[in-house]
Amino acid sequence: VYPDDFSNLDRHVSEYDGIVLGHTHVQGVREVAGGFVLNPGSVGQPRDGDPRAGYAVLDTTADGSDAVETHRVEYDIDRVAEAVREADLPELTADRLYEGE
Repeated sequence: VYPDDFSNLDRHVSEYDGIVLGHTHVQGVREVAGGFVLNPGSVGQPRDGDPRAGYAVLDTTADGSDAVETHRVEYDIDRVAEAVREADLPELTADRLYEGE
């Protein structure tokens, strides 16, 4: 589920304080149905045009989207891309690190 579609999860959020999901590699947090939906992003292979590593911190004592802080940090993309190549993974896997797509 991409952040633009988080509101479609309203029936699920109403049962919980929030939902944390992933797989799309696209960071986002939205208030939905009195709770939140969070995708913390991707430490490797982001798909949202931002090559920095994405992560989130969840404060389980806070309410709603105030419970979530999303972050981005720089990392040594050259080093990771080289490790990808050395592992004989597809070149696209290394190349997309630079663009975050």
